[in-house]
Amino acid sequence: MILTLKCWKCQEEFPFNAEVNEEPNPNVVYAIFPCPCDKKVSCQLELHENEVPKQMVMKGGEGESVFDLKALQNQVVMTTEADIAD
Repeated sequence: MILTLKCWKCQEEFPFNAEVNEEPNPNVVYAIFPCPCDKKVSCQLELHENEVPKQMVMKGGEGESVFDLKALQNQVVMTTEADIAD
């Protein structure tokens, strides 16, 4: 799944290839990677479960809340400065 991220420092938007976690109730998406504009700058992506859009779907006659991955793909997610211990 391709997400659109925005660098915390240079404010450039760029695509990021993220794998979908099929485990039930994943709590966080976490990655540290070099900024595509300046390889000396590290970006951090931390996305908690409550920050991911959800939608209601019917399963077996009952409504169930599931992650709306299409809506997530349409958002621009801001990165933060990487918290790397020296």
